Amino acid sequence: MANLSLGSSQSTAVNAAVAGAVNTATVRDVHSSAPVANALVSGRFSSGGSASCLTGSTGRCTLSSASLASTLTVTSFTVSGVAGSGLVYDANQNSASQLSISKP
Repeated sequence: MANLSLGSSQSTAVNAAVAGAVNTATVRDVHSSAPVANALVSGRFSSGGSASCLTGSTGRCTLSSASLASTLTVTSFTVSGVAGSGLVYDANQNSASQLSISKP
């Protein structure tokens, strides 16, 4: 069983061409730094709605929010958990548990 580290980064800012916010999550084994495939990442956007995704072979997956109000200047994504067969998730090992995404 491995402890996991979750890192988040902004992949696309909210703009006229994008109706919602997009967040990319990366899950790695805390001991070896190897990417973890088939980990289910879940969380919530502050603008409303939950999101989840399953990591691929690179340990990455993308979470998208629903459409955002045009008056909204920022939203954030907060991780609520990471799950998978034989995996142990330790939120204390996260490099980031929340990411703010702003309009350009």
